[in-house]
Amino acid sequence: MKNIKDHHYQFLKLICSEMTYKEIGLEMGKSEYDAHNYAQFLCRKFKVTGRFGLMLYSIKNKIVKPNEIKFKRDSPVYARQLLDRRKVVFLAEQPFILGEE
Repeated sequence: MKNIKDHHYQFLKLICSEMTYKEIGLEMGKSEYDAHNYAQFLCRKFKVTGRFGLMLYSIKNKIVKPNEIKFKRDSPVYARQLLDRRKVVFLAEQPFILGEE
């Protein structure tokens, strides 16, 4: 699991969902501020930018598996399972090169 702490692993699973930092904080028993700080710390650690970068990095490097991602039951994303989980796996299997335009 790439030498990350349990709370960072839990955060990465939640960041891959459509939850806000406030919702992630509540789920983890932390504050919105703590959730935002986790994101900043992990972005620096993995050398990515933003929550989308964290999501791609987490799935690409098999830190988070697509079947571990939770969605809100009342959201359109949940209804269509993030454009079908196979597409998430496809995204994760693509080359992941930072800084290339």
